[in-house]
Amino acid sequence: MIRNLAAFKLDPQEHVLLKFRKHWFVLLRDSIGSALSVFLPPLALATAQWVGFDIFSTIPPSLITFVTFWWMLIVWLALSVIWTNYYLDLWLVTERRLASVDQTGLFYREVTTLPLSNVQDVTVEQYGLIETFLNFGTVTVQNAGPTTNNMMIIGVADPGSIRDGILKQCELQKQASR
Repeated sequence: MIRNLAAFKLDPQEHVLLKFRKHWFVLLRDSIGSALSVFLPPLALATAQWVGFDIFSTIPPSLITFVTFWWMLIVWLALSVIWTNYYLDLWLVTERRLASVDQTGLFYREVTTLPLSNVQDVTVEQYGLIETFLNFGTVTVQNAGPTTNNMMIIGVADPGSIRDGILKQCELQKQASR
């Protein structure tokens, strides 16, 4: 059970009922382009040599090694940012509220809370064969207030059970307030 996060504090009588993250396929999808870009410099050099441009005679090998090293370092950093964003994004459902902890950069975290008493509707969207087959998608929580306060949870695993858990807790919250 989580008692507190760096940017999100629970009340003493509040407990985390549901905790969920993005599906593993979202991490794979977001990182595959960066991972494949490691092969860009060797592919460019091979293409230049195949076309007939003799790049190895004009550029010193130490410079090629230096540029390749820095390119791999940049790719490694990009992958670490993608992984950090994936790992630190978190959603919590307590007895009173729904909280979204969104890591948008290495040093920027945005925490959004939505009281369960204001929730009007929870919808699930799964687009395409991959999302349906792997059972992940988008959960949209609609608020009773302005439409800008709606919460979208993109790429969450098992969105149907998440929706059911949120709606069940909303119903319990409404019964307790009567």
